[in-house]
Amino acid sequence: MINNKKFEVAKKTISLMDDGFCCSEAIFISVATYFEKEFDTRVISVATPFRAGIGLSKESICGAFSGGLLVIGYFFGRDNCSESDVHCQELASRFLEKFNSEFSSLQCSELIKMDACKQLTGRTAELLVEILRDEKKFQLS
Repeated sequence: MINNKKFEVAKKTISLMDDGFCCSEAIFISVATYFEKEFDTRVISVATPFRAGIGLSKESICGAFSGGLLVIGYFFGRDNCSESDVHCQELASRFLEKFNSEFSSLQCSELIKMDACKQLTGRTAELLVEILRDEKKFQLS
C-alpha cells in the first residue's frame, strides 16, 4: 500500500512538472498535499527561485532537493527562536543522506547528466515520503 502511494506521489510530481511547475514547486505541492490536503498555496512561491539549481543556473544545489527541504521546514520548522529545531535538522540530515545515497551529488548540472529531471524529482518525492510517513504528526488517531 505504501509503495503504491509513493508511486502516486512520484506520478503527481511528474504531472505537475508537465503542467509547467518547476522541480522545487512540484515536489513541494505533491508531498505537502500527500500529508495535508490543504495548505497555504502562497508557500509555493517560496520554492520558485530554487528551479534548476537556483535561478536556472544549473550550477548549484538541485531544485528537487531544495523543494524537499522546504517541505521539511513547512511541517517541522520552528516559528520562533525559542523553539527547538533539532527534529527538523535531523529530518533534513536524513533526507540529505538518502538523496546522496541515491544520486551521489547535490549539484544540478551533475544530476541532469545522470537522469532526466522529471524522473529524478519524482524519485526525490518518494524518498521524502519514506522519511516523513512515520512521523507522529502524520499518524491517524
